[in-house]
Amino acid sequence: MIRTLVITCLLAGIPGFCQSPALTGSRPQVAPTSQRALAKEEVAPDAEIITIHGYCPGSDSKSPKCVTSISRKQFESMISAMNVDSKFLSNPVALRSFAESYVQALALAEAAERAGTDKNPQVAELLRVVRLRTLADVYRRQLQQKYGTPTDEEIQAYYRQNVSRYEQVELDRIAVPLVNPKLSKQEQAEFSKKAHRLATQARERAAEGDDINKLQMETYESLSLTPPLTTDLGTKRKGSLPAPLEQELFALKPGEVSKVETDPATLTFYKVRSHTTLSLQTVKPMIVQEIQQKKFQDALQGVTGGIQTDYKEQYFGTPSAPARTVPATGSAH
Repeated sequence: MIRTLVITCLLAGIPGFCQSPALTGSRPQVAPTSQRALAKEEVAPDAEIITIHGYCPGSDSKSPKCVTSISRKQFESMISAMNVDSKFLSNPVALRSFAESYVQALALAEAAERAGTDKNPQVAELLRVVRLRTLADVYRRQLQQKYGTPTDEEIQAYYRQNVSRYEQVELDRIAVPLVNPKLSKQEQAEFSKKAHRLATQARERAAEGDDINKLQMETYESLSLTPPLTTDLGTKRKGSLPAPLEQELFALKPGEVSKVETDPATLTFYKVRSHTTLSLQTVKPMIVQEIQQKKFQDALQGVTGGIQTDYKEQYFGTPSAPARTVPATGSAH
């Protein structure tokens, strides 16, 4: 067992691979990719691709007559079991570095067993933890693979159940400043009154169909301000705006205008240009990911949900509050 786990530990970091030409920029002379791929495919699965002279498991002999061979199938099965990126197999420099590291690991693990390293309590505990984590990681991958491909029926049902989430609106916005920093305190009050009046008038005219960019320009010119370049706020999806504002805007029909929103510095209203729902084909990748994640989390909960753990605060300290996740709401002002 120690041999297997020591090899796994060593290869997890792939000693020597980080210094390989593939990563350091040194480029050995190799055949063109197409030639390498063709030659590689001519190697049969049971063909020996690594022959180690002077090494036999369980033997102290280093005689050249002691030979250990590894077939292509065995080598690629090991790489597959370690969940190495599939592109790895097409990189000859990385493959050779991996093979060289594996041979070194075999020799080191054999020497460790002969030296009784596996009898060291610390090493035994390390191997126990490595085994535990390896099993957990493999099982986690198995769950991810099991739930990795939702059926078309599941995807369609998910879309129907959540179709409101895929609504979007195209918006124009006029934001009228309530403050002009160039004015005195006495002049600010009059400026604010005028801004309220002009914002209300612009909102009424926008609801009647007047060009909203023209309204913005006229409003800003009346206030002796430079207007923004455009009123176009773009397309906003459900969940990208503050909840109260989103509820109001998604209830409007194309051409309708929101009420004027007031904050300490600005008067703002919106006009809906269009109100559409994204197609299933457009949101399918997102739906697939969400179904995968939900099934995976449900499966994890099925394994760990019944476990309750108490941690002694005198030893571990008081748990810190989890980092608060703030949803991306986009900018509406």
